Order: sequence, then structure tokens, then C-alpha cells
Amino acid sequence: MSKSNNFEHPVYSRNVIEFVTVAVEFCNYIEQSKKVEASQFSSAMLKIFPLAYLKASMLPEIVSEEENFNGTFVTEEIYNYIQEIISAKLAENDLVCEVPETVSQNGENTIATLSEIIADIYQDLKNFVMSYRTNKENIMAESLWTCKQNFEQFWGTRLLAAQPAFHKLVYGNTDWQVVKSNERKTANKVYTDNWIISKRQQEWANEF
Repeated sequence: MSKSNNFEHPVYSRNVIEFVTVAVEFCNYIEQSKKVEASQFSSAMLKIFPLAYLKASMLPEIVSEEENFNGTFVTEEIYNYIQEIISAKLAENDLVCEVPETVSQNGENTIATLSEIIADIYQDLKNFVMSYRTNKENIMAESLWTCKQNFEQFWGTRLLAAQPAFHKLVYGNTDWQVVKSNERKTANKVYTDNWIISKRQQEWANEF
């Protein structure tokens, strides 16, 4: 389906546009986070997480019409790249969080580090943003439905689980000088730049 300019479609609603704006800002910040010190990064996450949760919770209901929709932009390589950058940045303060599983059959919780949680959220938001940029309503709608489902069943609870950990880092007795020192030691363990994201963006553009 090509672009129809039907601006009454839910994908053009105010709540969706505001969510897109937050998602873009979040993804851009994460991709450029190697330039940011751990203290500043933690403070930024503490502020943007509640905003992302709020805007995601206000997304409109939408019906999925494609059974085999594939809006996957974030590859395993990109996911690992993002996770390793954040892990190196936070060093020993890559805290482990207990995450209530929304759709768990046995009621058990899981655990995840802050870097894993951020990579999970980034993965879903980046997939959504890239699909939305196609400007094709069927793709935009399916990506919106997928993102909303994933928020409700997966990354929404992970975001909430990470919030207290970042609050502890920002307002606790975190020794940021030690963190900064350890970040320098671990920086060489990850990629030197985000060329894999730029490369993937070119590949994605060619697909549409």
C-alpha cells in the first residue's frame, strides 16, 4: 500500500506523533551516548524513562492486519553494540534489576542489567521509528501495533524496573570518578563507532 495522505488515520494522531518524537530523541541519545559521561547519562535516563512510559501508555488502540509483518531494523549485532556501550559506560554500576513478567505463566520474575534493559527498549523503539519513517500507512500502523503490544507485555515493566536503579545512581552515593576510570578501561572492549547503525540505515532505506 502506498502513501494515501489520510491524515485522519490513527498513525497521524497527536499522541502518536508525540510518542514518535520521544522515541527518536531516545534512540539518538543512546546512539551518541559514548560521548556522554556516566553521571550525565544516568541523569538523562532518569528523566526520559517516565516520559517514554507516559507517551507509550497514551498510544491509541489499533488493529493489526498483517500476520507476517517484519519491521525489524535492529539486528543482533546492533543490539549487542548498544548493550556493550552502556555496560562499558556504567561499569560496576550496570545494576541488576528484578523485572516482573507481564505475561508470565508462573508468576515468576526475571532479572536484567540496566544495559540489557536499555538495549531492549532501544530495539523496540528503533524498529518502530524506522518503520514509521517509511511514510507508508500500512507499515506505520503495523509497527505502531507491534510497539504498543511490546510496551504492554515486555519493555514497559523493564523500564519501570530500571527507574529505581537509576534513581539510586543519581541520588545515592555513587562515586562517579571511579565509574569514569572504569569506563575508560572497558571502552576498548566495544566498537569504536556506530558505523553498523549507519550501514543498517542505508540497507533499510534500500528495502523501501
